[in-house]
Amino acid sequence: SKEINDTALDYATFSALISGNEQIKRKVAVETRLRELQALEYQFRRTIRRNAGLKETLLVSIPIVEQNILDLKELVEKHKSFDVENFKLEINGKIIDGDRAAKTSALHAHFTQKMCTAIRHVKMTKEPAALVDAGVIKINDIMVALSGFCKTMFWGGVDEKSACINYRLANYTFNNKNIKAGAEITSGSGFITSLKHLLECKAEELSNELRNLEFAKERLAQLEATVGHEVFKHADERNSLQKEYEQLLFDLNKANLLQDKKTFETMPCISDYIDLSAEITDKIEVEEGHETTEEEQVA
Repeated sequence: SKEINDTALDYATFSALISGNEQIKRKVAVETRLRELQALEYQFRRTIRRNAGLKETLLVSIPIVEQNILDLKELVEKHKSFDVENFKLEINGKIIDGDRAAKTSALHAHFTQKMCTAIRHVKMTKEPAALVDAGVIKINDIMVALSGFCKTMFWGGVDEKSACINYRLANYTFNNKNIKAGAEITSGSGFITSLKHLLECKAEELSNELRNLEFAKERLAQLEATVGHEVFKHADERNSLQKEYEQLLFDLNKANLLQDKKTFETMPCISDYIDLSAEITDKIEVEEGHETTEEEQVA
């Protein structure tokens, strides 16, 4: 770890300073700088890998953003306004006539039936959640796919309040979570209001995607100009110091200065200053006739 390396280096620096040998001092200084350059080169290599990965990601994502823009332009042009009072409606191919109330009532009945289907499915299968096909509706030439949803409570019972209809624009696949392609609803009137809001958001979402595309292309151009051409700016210094370090090791070994490692490479300890192998010659004389107690023997 960094703390351990720093601590070891501090002791090495301390030992080098007290040694008084200029070559040893220089060795520690070169080691320190080589460690710094090693860390910088690691960051440099990681940046290279990250930029290469980002370049590949942009090459894949830019065509997707371009397709999103084409789909959004189509929606904006075809559905600039959505009249919630006068709209055409088909449910699973069946044309629904009448006024707004009649059409929303038909939608509500269809949604209720499919939500009940989802509830029954959860009750029968004991699955944590159910997503059942609820058919397709066509409203003002907009194809909308439906699914009935329901889930269980944390203790296993059916959460009937969670039952709803998930709807999504059937002919569009937006690979951007910020582009709304659907929502959850529970009623016919709620669906009409939700769909109107979803279509009204498309102009703003189109503007955002155009900005995203411009930024992505600029970033890709930068990466194409740099990826594969990066040069570690400290390479010459590292190579020079590495050669110097090897020469220092050679010279110090030749002068036999690296054998006594405790002088500059290890942490000082008490045995460096006191000979712990010496035998203790002093003896404690026991008075004649005096028996040693158990406590004295232990001591």
